[in-house]
Amino acid sequence: MPRSITSAVVVLILASPCLAILDPDENSIGMYFDLDANIHEHWTSEPFETVSCYLAITNPSSFNIGGWECMVDVSGVFENPNWYISAGGLNMLDATQGLFAVGYCCHGPFPMNGVIILAVWNGTIPSTEDSVCFSIHPLPEPLYFDDTPGYVDGDDLGILVPLGPSTGLPYGTCTASINAIAPVENGHATWSGVKSLFR
Repeated sequence: MPRSITSAVVVLILASPCLAILDPDENSIGMYFDLDANIHEHWTSEPFETVSCYLAITNPSSFNIGGWECMVDVSGVFENPNWYISAGGLNMLDATQGLFAVGYCCHGPFPMNGVIILAVWNGTIPSTEDSVCFSIHPLPEPLYFDDTPGYVDGDDLGILVPLGPSTGLPYGTCTASINAIAPVENGHATWSGVKSLFR
């Protein structure tokens, strides 16, 4: 095998773990339709399809997460919504209202893909014409963070880590969508496009 082909194969093998997340930034939060935080749009293929969407931190700087807080607004047409908090976390607020202040959560070691699933939203979409938008916000009455979602380091509860939006756009922007196009900042869209070349 020629040396250039061998080098290209080695580069692709070594690069593949780096291409596992849509958002390459450290300490980001977003909604995704896969466990690797790659897909932020889902298109239903039949009426009354049940869809799961994952609230996730990508590339956390801490090895353990002691708790986290944010608000998730789910707007559009859907039925039978429910939230499941991952890793046995205890939510002190009302998840049915999209309010999360979760403790006792998410102790490592974390997956190699750099994605921590915080919670899962499940809902039924009545029609392929019905759309849903997920947007993330700071809590209206925050416990620890004033103007951003964030998490508490599980090893040192004095370390508060603010989270950036996965889209690169301001909080409140649609971060994931069902039967609609979710906006992303140009840099993040470009990263997604590069990743798709290796699928």
